Amino acid sequence: MPKKPIKFLFVGRTATGKSSIAEAVSNKMGLRVVKSYTTRPPRESELFGRSDHYFVSDEEFDEIGSVYGFSAETIINGYRYATTFEEINNSDIYVIDPNGIDALFNSCRTWFDFVVIYFRIPYTMAEKRYIERGGTKQKFKERYAKESEQFEAFEKQQRFSYHLLNDRPFDESVHMVCQWIKNELEH
Repeated sequence: MPKKPIKFLFVGRTATGKSSIAEAVSNKMGLRVVKSYTTRPPRESELFGRSDHYFVSDEEFDEIGSVYGFSAETIINGYRYATTFEEINNSDIYVIDPNGIDALFNSCRTWFDFVVIYFRIPYTMAEKRYIERGGTKQKFKERYAKESEQFEAFEKQQRFSYHLLNDRPFDESVHMVCQWIKNELEH
């Protein structure tokens, strides 16, 4: 039986650095990050720069889902996120939340092997990053509280292959994740 392609799932609470590290790792290793569809409005940095998402209306989201079907779908802070099988098939790294992982495993486990990398940082560091990217302290507290149930369950289940406490210099974190990915791809 041929070996299934490996897909790397980057999961962590808001402002843990998973998207920034995914972008740096993909650039360094020549990998592609999944671009998911979302109904969330773009952040200022996403308007003119690179983004992990295609920003669509609720109607467009429904239409894409009915035409192509979604392999993973979740709701975060009232906004819908999803991706198609084709996008996963043509990518290497997927930044996703625990609920999205469950949907992805249920729909795609037969075609791919998934390696989950879990990102964490201290609460105060995450709060600072969230505010630096345009959020408020109150919004951060609300989002953190909303994420708690799924992340507490995720941590309890320990369904991750690697765990990065991302409180070190950025380049060190990127290097560490690149090493993990190289190790997985060489096996």
